[in-house]
Amino acid sequence: MPNYDLKCTECNEEFKTRASMKEKTEKNIVCPVCGSRELETVFTAPPAYVKNIKAMECPSGSSCAGCPRAV
Repeated sequence: MPNYDLKCTECNEEFKTRASMKEKTEKNIVCPVCGSRELETVFTAPPAYVKNIKAMECPSGSSCAGCPRAV
């Protein structure tokens, strides 16, 4: 079963839930605050993962005026 980030269109409550695709499609998920079934999916960016943060640092430090590495 997938996890969903949802927002209630009635009370604006945002919440996470685990439900089947069928439950979501058939509007069988209810808002935990007001009980409404009028929900919309909230799309969020996945967390960024940086393997080596040192490779992204500017070699000039805080005095950097821009370089080809930043492009």
